[in-house]
Amino acid sequence: MRSSISSSSPPVTLALYIVVAALLYAASVAVWLSMPLSERNKENLFFAPLDNIERLEKHAGEKRIVLLGGSSMGLSVSAETLSKQLNRPVINLGVHAGIGYANLWDFYKPYLNKETDLIVLSPEYEFIKKTSRRSNEYCDVLFLSQNIQTLEKMPLGCWPNLAVKTGLNLIQLSLHQTHPKDVYFRTGFNAHGDMVSHLGLPNRRINARDIARFEPYDAKGLAQYEAFVRHEITGPGYKMLLVPVSISEDFCKDKEKILEMQQALVALSTAPAKPPVIDDLCLSRDYFFDTAYHMNLQGRPLKARAYLESLKRALQ
Repeated sequence: MRSSISSSSPPVTLALYIVVAALLYAASVAVWLSMPLSERNKENLFFAPLDNIERLEKHAGEKRIVLLGGSSMGLSVSAETLSKQLNRPVINLGVHAGIGYANLWDFYKPYLNKETDLIVLSPEYEFIKKTSRRSNEYCDVLFLSQNIQTLEKMPLGCWPNLAVKTGLNLIQLSLHQTHPKDVYFRTGFNAHGDMVSHLGLPNRRINARDIARFEPYDAKGLAQYEAFVRHEITGPGYKMLLVPVSISEDFCKDKEKILEMQQALVALSTAPAKPPVIDDLCLSRDYFFDTAYHMNLQGRPLKARAYLESLKRALQ
């Protein structure tokens, strides 16, 4: 008899743990959906993708240019300038590449139009090879959405994040915490989706470890990215232009690999594209704010000219 009871205890205990965990998660979800966001969370950088949906909806049905990428777009490209020069809506969806290129596409796809939109991609080197759907940045975007439909596409790895962030939000509410607004925050973006809060600030030191571990070419990552673009974007009929990302010269120790990578990426374009030139891919450190990608007030005009030339060619 003792043997029978002993052998049945572990399954019972496991079932109890599962029930308790499910109840705790259900409680977290209920609180998450109903609670007000703290002032700190309202200014969170990762609220920007939700604001970008409103920007897309504002120009629905128009012939838009949609810049889809990470912070290299958000901080370095002026959609406001391009919109004025091209006389059509240009919307900058660049926030943080860590959200994941596949997640970004799924997030915005319902608001895109293959008949009228020109999709502009500019992937960052290290994020081309990151295919995992679960990332802290993506989890943060889903948390801030406070939408029950979010649960359907939330990776399992984001569930603990939701519970923790919900608890932190309640603490922030009780303490009346606000966002520090040092550089990266929600209202640091203008109406076109350009991050402008860093413009005019002194340049910051680039992390030497980022330079040391920078790898410009990853064959497996490139193949996965190419397959994604063909299956999700160009295959279904979206018009797409790939504009190479520019980086600080500190990261350009292997220019041949950099050029090889960008040639392969630009070849994915379905719109007429300018062949990459190494002098456009590696620029002076003086033009960058704090990373390989984030251009400062002096660098943005260079990026604007490069984009304008590429877009005029694509729109011919």
